[in-house]
Amino acid sequence: MFNLYEWIGKKKIFKSVDGKLIPYFEYNNNKKIDSAIVLIYEIFGMTNHIHNIANTFAANGFKVHVPDIFSRIEENVALPYNHEGFNKG
Repeated sequence: MFNLYEWIGKKKIFKSVDGKLIPYFEYNNNKKIDSAIVLIYEIFGMTNHIHNIANTFAANGFKVHVPDIFSRIEENVALPYNHEGFNKG
């Protein structure tokens, strides 16, 4: 498993159709890329688990984009996997 300090993702930004700047992480192993994935996280946000999944796909030859879909309300949401996190999500 990867941890917080081993992410190979880079934070980038794209402009949505309505002009809002949306942050996302791009994961790429800098080798030949065969396919790409847009990874959408669940209600707990951009947790270590999501980064680990993206790293795993990238290490296996995929380019992975993880948009921060909660950023219109709050950026960098990473809720705990518990009752409180579930309720906020």
